[in-house]
Amino acid sequence: KAHAFMSLGPMTFSHQMIRPFAAEQIYRAHTILKGEPYHHE
Repeated sequence: KAHAFMSLGPMTFSHQMIRPFAAEQIYRAHTILKGEPYHHE
């Protein structure tokens, strides 16, 4: 039995779908912390 769990929302995703979502969030956080603009206009 798990001692903790992590929820990304009410929807259920496979492990393969979570990887690109997590990678995008890490990239976004990294660019914001470096002071770079995230959106390219």
